[in-house]
Amino acid sequence: MNTSPDEQTPQSSPSQSSTSQTVPKRFFSRKVIRIILLFCACLIALGVLAYIEEDVRGRIAWKHYKQEREAKGDSFELKSIVPAPVPDEENFAALPMFKELFQKSSTNPQLSIIKMPIGERLPGNWHIGKVEDLAEWRKIFENDNLIDALAQYSAILDEVTKASRRPHCVFPIRYEDNFNALLPHLQPLRNLTRVYRLRALAELEAGQNEAAAEDVLTSLRIIQHLKNEPLLITFLVRAAMLDETIQPIWEGISAHRWNNLQLVRFQEELKKIDQFYGFSLALRGERILSHHTIWMSEHRSRIDFLIDFFSPMCKDCNNFSLEPYIFYLFPKGWFCQNALTLDRFYIETFLPAVDWEHHCVSPSKIEAVHQALRVKMSPYNIFMRLMMPRSVSATEPAMSQTSADEAVLACTLERYRMAQGDYPPTLDALVPTFVTSLPPDRINCQPLKYRRTNDGKFVLYSVGWNEKDDGGVVATRKSGSQDYWNGDWVWAFPSK
Repeated sequence: MNTSPDEQTPQSSPSQSSTSQTVPKRFFSRKVIRIILLFCACLIALGVLAYIEEDVRGRIAWKHYKQEREAKGDSFELKSIVPAPVPDEENFAALPMFKELFQKSSTNPQLSIIKMPIGERLPGNWHIGKVEDLAEWRKIFENDNLIDALAQYSAILDEVTKASRRPHCVFPIRYEDNFNALLPHLQPLRNLTRVYRLRALAELEAGQNEAAAEDVLTSLRIIQHLKNEPLLITFLVRAAMLDETIQPIWEGISAHRWNNLQLVRFQEELKKIDQFYGFSLALRGERILSHHTIWMSEHRSRIDFLIDFFSPMCKDCNNFSLEPYIFYLFPKGWFCQNALTLDRFYIETFLPAVDWEHHCVSPSKIEAVHQALRVKMSPYNIFMRLMMPRSVSATEPAMSQTSADEAVLACTLERYRMAQGDYPPTLDALVPTFVTSLPPDRINCQPLKYRRTNDGKFVLYSVGWNEKDDGGVVATRKSGSQDYWNGDWVWAFPSK
């Protein structure tokens, strides 16, 4: 049957059909692009809102906390830790030889000649019963008379001795430079006490006991002159100076060289030393300077300071890498949250771990403080994680104050022996004739341990950081130095 042309349907070729079926559809159509752009805009808006929310929330939290602390008499101002200026005639630090240390134009300061070699064989160590080896010092100075060998320093020492009697000491430290502030006086002062220490030991050996006592007293006065610097490094240097200065006191008592008046003078100067006050002041300084660092970071005003400050610390922070430039990306509220976290750690965790009333430290509580620092890094605790390890150890004030306490009691015990012919059976026999009260063990607030020995001597000690009574035994490392974390903290007579 025939079909009319009008009824015929055109047939496409196979090649044409295949081509039409394989033409891809346009995925990025205008509609799809609009949806993607809208989605991205929503994400950006959410990010901006979150950024603003973090900023506002952090500022409000810090504002309320700051007001609460200030209502209790606290201050976050840098000026609150800066010592007040004093007249030059009353200021130990006003000596020209100290002033020139802070002058940029000074290339060869007078105190640069005060240098003492340091080596494991040279210094004695009263903690382990080691007497100073003066024979080695004679070899170093190539002079059999150490007093003559040290005469090269006499002019400086005489001037410092006279000035040490001034009532105040304020060095011109630029606290506004924060942790980058230069402290050019600390090493020269420590060198001075080392020279006084060695000369006192040489004078004791030569029978010049009064001269030796004056050198010891000068060192103790220098140590006290640093008590009002609110810096942790100053506190640590001061503790080291005290430890070194006790050596001639210990050797003189062991050899029965000091007379009653000299012992009384030592006792009076040593009783002025309050290492818990010094530690508290250092912590306050660290706390305020840490806040100052946070606000400098927030204002991005000193990126050069941040690079110098954070780069070395970040290398030692559990392999955590932090570029200072990242602070440009932080919401300002995060800086407020860091300030809040840092301050709460000080106020609520660290400071309560120390018994400030009785000047005692619990090692177990300090270990809990260390554990609290091992939290995961977050945007709210970066500054706490980076800066707190500088100050969390309370071993130094406990041990340094114990050294001062034992030195005071050793002076009183020697005075008792001189008066009664023997050491007392108990420490209680010293009160009130030779001392008004007995200091506690700075570890457990219990009485210090004391006993007379069969050879007519005595052993005086604290239970030490392990909180265990080891019977007056000092723990030592393979190098022969004291292991402060184990064993007792002992005042005993020289080992044979």
